[in-house]
Amino acid sequence: IVAVVCAPWLAMAANLAIFLFRGEASNLLTYVTCCLVGMNFGPWRRGELGLPILALLSLTLAGSLALFSPYFKIGLAIFGLLGTAGLAFALRQPKAPVLLSWIGAVSYSWYLYHAGLGYPLMDAMESRFGAHPIVSITAAISLTLLVAWASHRSIEKPAIEFGRRWAKSKPVAVGGA
Repeated sequence: IVAVVCAPWLAMAANLAIFLFRGEASNLLTYVTCCLVGMNFGPWRRGELGLPILALLSLTLAGSLALFSPYFKIGLAIFGLLGTAGLAFALRQPKAPVLLSWIGAVSYSWYLYHAGLGYPLMDAMESRFGAHPIVSITAAISLTLLVAWASHRSIEKPAIEFGRRWAKSKPVAVGGA
C-alpha cells in the first residue's frame, strides 16, 4: 500500500524536476500521475487508506495539473478535484446513482471524444471569447457527453452486440490440432 500511495508523489516529483530542467513538464508523467492517484481509490474503498491521505493526494494532483499541464491549467485542476470527489462519493454509495451508472456506460466513448472536442472547445471559449474556465469546462463536458452518448448508442452498442452474435455463431474448437 505504501508504494501505491507514494507513487503519485514520486511521479509529481519527477515531473517537477523535468519542469525545472526543461521549462515544461512531461505530459506523459502528468497523465500517469492521474492514473496513479486513481489507483488509490481501491485501497481507500477497502478501508486500507484513510480519507485524509486520499484527499491530500487529490489536492496534490490538482496542484500538479495546475502547474504542469500545458493548457487549461485551472480547468484541469478543477476537473481533477471534481472528478476525485465524484468518484469518492460514488464509491461510498450502496448502489450507484443512475447518473453515475449512465456516465459509466458512456465513459469509453467520452474518453475517446474529450480531447478532440472538449479541449478545443474550452480553448476557443476561454481564449477567443473570454469565458471563465468553469463555463468552458461545463460546456465541454456537456458537448462531449452528448457526443459520447450518441456514439455509444449508434456505434458502440451495435458493435458489441454484433461481436456477441458473431462469437456465438463460431464453433468452438476442442482439442489440439
